[in-house]
Amino acid sequence: MIALGAFGAAELVLSAGDANERALYPLDHPIEVDGEAHDECTLVVLEPGTSPTLAAPRGGRVVLVGGEPLGHRFLSWNFVATTREKIRAAEDDWRAQRFPVIPGETEFIPLPERPPVPPGDATVPGAT
Repeated sequence: MIALGAFGAAELVLSAGDANERALYPLDHPIEVDGEAHDECTLVVLEPGTSPTLAAPRGGRVVLVGGEPLGHRFLSWNFVATTREKIRAAEDDWRAQRFPVIPGETEFIPLPERPPVPPGDATVPGAT
């Protein structure tokens, strides 16, 4: 986390570094990246290999995240995994309510049904 200008405006040039994927997440106040304004609580994805200037006109805290790409991921509803098998297992666990209960939460939201896959279309995500 980067703390900028505890008493007002601050500016910082971010080195391109070794990370291929980087993003900023301002927690307290809007920021500017190379002069472009971004609201707080908004993920700002940085272009690889760049050294942008981060400005915080009102100061604040900004989280810098990044690293090497994670590779291909499969998505289904609220699940993200490296294989279709892990996605299917998570869906089965959700349907069977095997996930830990969140304290104070009483509502169970059923997993949405998968849209039908056109016959013979193996390119559609979720096709078996």
